[in-house]
Amino acid sequence: ILFSIVNVDGKFIGYCGFTNIDSISARAELSFLLDTEIIEGSEEYLTLFEDVLRMLLQYGFERLHHNRLVSETHCFRDKHLAVLEKVGFVKEGVLRNHVYKKNKFHDSILHSVLREEYYSQEKSEIVKEIRNIKDDIQCIKAIIFDFDDALVDEESWIHKRWEKTIIFAEEELG
Repeated sequence: ILFSIVNVDGKFIGYCGFTNIDSISARAELSFLLDTEIIEGSEEYLTLFEDVLRMLLQYGFERLHHNRLVSETHCFRDKHLAVLEKVGFVKEGVLRNHVYKKNKFHDSILHSVLREEYYSQEKSEIVKEIRNIKDDIQCIKAIIFDFDDALVDEESWIHKRWEKTIIFAEEELG
């Protein structure tokens, strides 16, 4: 199952999707490839990669009902590996001297996310969002409270000033 990746102008810039799908075991490998004009490791690349991974996780677990999604990444792609772990992938192991690139053999790093981890992480993110909303509400309450205090202080100040004015007027008159 492959998806096109297009930029805001509608230009095709890559693809992503699921390969090596095993329907019985409810698992698949994720695939991601961008136009070579987008420099691997650049901020644009990493942002796209993170967004695509989040979409694939959501689609894989919520629509395809997979139990396990995996990724294999060359060991020299440090930023790529960091994004995988940022979105919830867990490092499972190393395939030693698995690929031949740049005139030598390199390891491949295996990562996966299990269905239960995805929903646990999603629940955790929802709880964080609820806490942020509660913090925002507390902040708003504090501002309203401070504003009410300021109004009370203002009213007291006006009242005291008015009393002083009356006392001054009484003294002048009499």
